[in-house]
Amino acid sequence: MSSLSEFQELVNNIVIYDTHEHVAGFDWGFSAADSADAKPYPRKSLPHVLMNDMLLYITGSTGYRGPSLSPTDWKVEDAAGYWRALQPVLEELRSTAVYATIREGLKLLYGFEGDEITDDNWEALNQKVMATHEARGAAVWMLETIERAKVRNIIQMAHLPYLIEYWPSVGPALRKRMQAVVKPSLVLEPFFFSGFEPDRSKARERTMELLGMHPKNHAEHLAFMHEAVRRHREAGGAALKFLCAYQRTLFFDEVPDGEARRLYDKGWKNLSPSELQRLQDNLAWHLVRYAGEFSFPIMLHTGYSLPVSMGNPENLYNLVGRFPKVHFYMCHAGWPHDGALALMARTFANVHFGFCWMIGLSPALARRLMDEMFDLVPANKMLVGMDCGSPENFYGTTVMTRDAVASVLASKVDSGLISRRAATTLAHRFLHDNGLAMFGK
Repeated sequence: MSSLSEFQELVNNIVIYDTHEHVAGFDWGFSAADSADAKPYPRKSLPHVLMNDMLLYITGSTGYRGPSLSPTDWKVEDAAGYWRALQPVLEELRSTAVYATIREGLKLLYGFEGDEITDDNWEALNQKVMATHEARGAAVWMLETIERAKVRNIIQMAHLPYLIEYWPSVGPALRKRMQAVVKPSLVLEPFFFSGFEPDRSKARERTMELLGMHPKNHAEHLAFMHEAVRRHREAGGAALKFLCAYQRTLFFDEVPDGEARRLYDKGWKNLSPSELQRLQDNLAWHLVRYAGEFSFPIMLHTGYSLPVSMGNPENLYNLVGRFPKVHFYMCHAGWPHDGALALMARTFANVHFGFCWMIGLSPALARRLMDEMFDLVPANKMLVGMDCGSPENFYGTTVMTRDAVASVLASKVDSGLISRRAATTLAHRFLHDNGLAMFGK
């Protein structure tokens, strides 16, 4: 007799600690109007919700050549036109997991006729979406969705202004609610001249203004980074985050300060690519040292990159070995280097295997990874995260994550591979306990 229903009940009642999120206003927070819960902000239509997440990210791969589909380029009053413009792309993306998670969230949160969003039912669904967003506001709707999903905390990727400028702008009651749930992880790219432009420079310059520090040399830049990490800790930050594998390798050489000083004096914009990487390497090592000093775990975007070699977690052997007291949380399972990450997680006490984004990439991939890694990696070394940008996607991803965990554990128990006790412990560790242990309350 299958134990699936037993584990579905178990898993559905565990409060999740979500270790990787963007849903709380991305890196900067919600707009000032949203943060104060001023209505009717934000005004979002159904197409805005669909394109406010990872779905927009892959539209270019379809070969689409029509008008921009970015939510920032469409007014809510143009929802009908926006919906029509989306159709060529949606026809190619309805079979993807990222669409499935958003559709699942929309179905569960709002309801719609049938199993697909179509020309026949989109307008009724659109009215529900618009009414909800206008009535709640971004921050309140986000918090309500998190509570409904039975999620205790989220680790939110954020720039330092999120904590020291955005949060103070929020009304006291709403700010207290947000700070009880949202635990920011400081995006480090602006500090070592990596990341996506123009966001990285905007974040660095605003952080300099807020801290009153405008470094002119390498020593002053180190002091600036140190103060930013200190303020992040003081303001309630939970972690530090490297996401640079999108732009460069995760291998950081140990570059002497003397060389870095000379490179810094030339100006980072004047450096050759190889010189800039050397300066980045030096600054990254200092940031890892500061993580140790202020007892922060380090989160790293691993795996998903082009070329895939840039995101290989094996690039981090030197840092992992040199900083054994710093915990390295390797996000996105290192995929497609998941095997290499598994070996690292079962070898190094300070390396942790993260499943964030896996359901959104592919539930089949997520189940395969859970099936293998639950066998390979100690129960206290794995963490879960939804990695979403909208409440709707977040909710759908949470539900589908629970389904996958229950299915994999039930299969292992039914096969006799592990006991119910082991499976129950693993469920609690994976969904809640490990996140709490790493990031705190």
